Amino acid sequence: MILPIVNAADLSRLVGGGRHLGGSVRHHAERYSSRLLGFWAMAAAGFPAAGSALELGLPFADNAVFQQQIHMPVWGASPPGAKITVTFGAQTKTATASQDGKWRVTLDPLPADKLASVNEAPAGNDLTVSAGAAGAMETKTVKKILIGEVWLCSGQSNIAIPNTGMSVAIDIGDPREHPPNKYDTGIRLARWALHRDYAKKDLVPSGPLYKSCKIEGDKIRVSFDYAQNGLMCARKDGLAPPVPTPGAAIPWLSIQAKDGTWHWAEGVIDGTDLLVSCKDVTEPVAVRYAYTNFPAGFNLYNKDGLPASPFSTCGF
Repeated sequence: MILPIVNAADLSRLVGGGRHLGGSVRHHAERYSSRLLGFWAMAAAGFPAAGSALELGLPFADNAVFQQQIHMPVWGASPPGAKITVTFGAQTKTATASQDGKWRVTLDPLPADKLASVNEAPAGNDLTVSAGAAGAMETKTVKKILIGEVWLCSGQSNIAIPNTGMSVAIDIGDPREHPPNKYDTGIRLARWALHRDYAKKDLVPSGPLYKSCKIEGDKIRVSFDYAQNGLMCARKDGLAPPVPTPGAAIPWLSIQAKDGTWHWAEGVIDGTDLLVSCKDVTEPVAVRYAYTNFPAGFNLYNKDGLPASPFSTCGF
């Protein structure tokens, strides 16, 4: 479920665009607009009661987040017949309150605010609403409104979701706890949504996932999905993108000999494939990569900067 607005300052970092989501996460407005607005109206518990003062709908409060790229309604109540003026950024919309005091305007679709840094939220814009009636003017201002991608999520659900994707966090994890680097985890999950649901078909959604292998003499050639732009060795530090390290050894590779024994192996990147071998193994049958609880020193990525998933070509 996606909400057009969230009254929560701590969700300000969910805004799309800039560095935060690797580009604007565009909502299919035409497809979902009516569904969103219906849920929003329900969440707002209708209009405030009409009276002698200007009132805004319940979702409109300081530090809210508006859903990007949809026509955004703003509503409230005021004295009947009041002239309403709503200003947000460069937009100004007007309406006249009905006889029961209700009013509503619709803002044009808005682009997501950009993040200059993952450590700073955008400043946002103020939403100003004025009501003029009987020669008097009343104004209310809602401060620090952000525009972005707002999702209502829940955990521990038993509902099956066929559209799923895996975010590999093997390079940013911690042996004691969940990955402390939630930024990259979020970016990687967002790539799946962008690729599958937002028509960004040229965006590679995942790091290399094992696809197949072929024995070539004393070597095994391993092929991957999501490696169409090539493989690379790289080092990742903190929130910075992985830095290529050409010629670096690839740790945590092992190869199985025909007699069933496993040996540490070497890997050579060959375009989109990985060639694995060991000088002590002349008849290899299987390969494992990063097949342990916490493979420190992990360094195999695709050239899109996403880490390869651990794998075993024999399934154990």
